[in-house]
Amino acid sequence: MISRKNSKNKFNVDLGYDDIYDHYKQFSPIPLDKKTHNKVFTDIFDKMMNLIIKEGYSLKFPHKFGDLEIQKKKQKIVYNEDGGVNRICYKVDWFATKEHWKQVYGDLPAEQLKQIKGKTRVYCKNKYRMSFKYIKDNAKYKAKSVIMFIPNRKWCRELATHLKTNPYQTDYKEQ
Repeated sequence: MISRKNSKNKFNVDLGYDDIYDHYKQFSPIPLDKKTHNKVFTDIFDKMMNLIIKEGYSLKFPHKFGDLEIQKKKQKIVYNEDGGVNRICYKVDWFATKEHWKQVYGDLPAEQLKQIKGKTRVYCKNKYRMSFKYIKDNAKYKAKSVIMFIPNRKWCRELATHLKTNPYQTDYKEQ
């Protein structure tokens, strides 16, 4: 079962590394040991995800199971009724925000910072938002609405790091 800590949203996972290894062992004439198999499987998956993140590669799954790619979506400027920009639509740049708070409030402990109301936040200035997208449009299987791709924290952080260090190096497809 995949879940976030203390979360009500839990997703059942039917297959894992053990099931993949059992299937491999059943149909391979000379199977590798489990540790080596998992290492090879992890290395291949790491290389595929790095191709998707750093090169903008669109991965097509075999047997018409869909595609996995990173898509960019243009940020829209949304205005409030009073004419100000609605900042809720933008992501907060927490690193820059904490640096700003350190300059304004000094080295206050976290408990005292929490009590201060109306602290200013620094928002991301990017024109686009990038995200992983599992495309099921051309997939040929039943119950498409049940299948989803949720990248783990490692790959979300890897994408964020790539975008912060080289923001316009990779050109992703626009959504």
